[in-house]
Amino acid sequence: MSRMLRAVLVLAFALAAANAVPLAAQSWSLGGGRAELLAVPLINNTPTLGFGVGVGAGLIYPVSLADSVSPPSVTGFGGLYTTTQSWILRLNQSLFLKRDRYRIKFGIGGGRLNFDYEYQDLPYRLKFGQPLLNSSLRFEVRAWSRLYLGVDGWVKWADYVFDQGSAEEQQFADAFLSRLGAEETLSTLLGPVASFDSRTSQFYPVSGSQAEAAYRVSSTSLGSDFDYQTLEYFWNYFRSVGPGQVLALRAQGRNTFGDVPFAALSMYGSRGDLRGYEAGKFRGRNMATVQAEYRWMFKERWGVVGFAGTGRLYGGTSEDPLAPPAHDGEDQDLALNEPLPSIGAGLRWRASTQRGVNLRLDVAWGRFGNHGIYFGIGEAF
Repeated sequence: MSRMLRAVLVLAFALAAANAVPLAAQSWSLGGGRAELLAVPLINNTPTLGFGVGVGAGLIYPVSLADSVSPPSVTGFGGLYTTTQSWILRLNQSLFLKRDRYRIKFGIGGGRLNFDYEYQDLPYRLKFGQPLLNSSLRFEVRAWSRLYLGVDGWVKWADYVFDQGSAEEQQFADAFLSRLGAEETLSTLLGPVASFDSRTSQFYPVSGSQAEAAYRVSSTSLGSDFDYQTLEYFWNYFRSVGPGQVLALRAQGRNTFGDVPFAALSMYGSRGDLRGYEAGKFRGRNMATVQAEYRWMFKERWGVVGFAGTGRLYGGTSEDPLAPPAHDGEDQDLALNEPLPSIGAGLRWRASTQRGVNLRLDVAWGRFGNHGIYFGIGEAF
């Protein structure tokens, strides 16, 4: 079956699912309407992990009924299983306390991701599995107005398993990734974080901005296998441009320093930066992206979006692990520092009218023949 035919079939199923999921999504008001329990079936599709189904649940609530300033706290859980036999479990907790003076975030999750990448210049498809576990903890204090300062910590473990595909493909993937330094890796990262948040809502902002910068240190003295540092930063801007219409802008970057392991390289296309690329297919030490999205809720529960952006991996050579390969006659030496644009559109259904939580279906196209269909909960940013 051709890639185009598979994409058409997945899109047709996803469109059908987009109409079916609203019927299955449920929300319950608790505590006199101050809290809300939201439960939805997860129907997810990404070019990296394939088509998946699961369940997600979130409890949205105020910690104190007397606190009308703090945003609602959220306890969320999700589990997903995909057609690539990948699975993920995740628990997240966000607390907003004392009139939004303190912000605490905690998360723990794990699973196994099975990757299947195609590169023009490689004799086989690159297939491998990645078991992983990670946990995070962040504590922030409001220093001034909307500015928060705090500490951010992560513990991440990842390994590589070569049991996908034929015996030849397994041997090739093992040798290829071993040459790039892919190995079992434990990283304990700790460092300062600064953030600014003037959004009208954490779920669907119609105005305001959000910015963050986090510097994290991985050190063998903290139990890590490698000594390296990461600097991650982003800026999101939201502006109402008409009834039910929002313009959203995002700029994001990530830099790494020191003895960076394969598992800690920047992955293009991850976490919505940018849609249309297989997350992890293109990796490098540094990354920068920008994107814009137009959002229009034309009915109480229904909306559409259009988005476009570009970015690049930079700061190395074409020999860096999994830089964009040559494609259709393009020079690989230019590919690493070449722009990697994407464009797409999407459909929205509001699962929670009280909080503004949307379910989304997006279709996106990128360079080098990349494209993807995405179905998930919440906006991309």
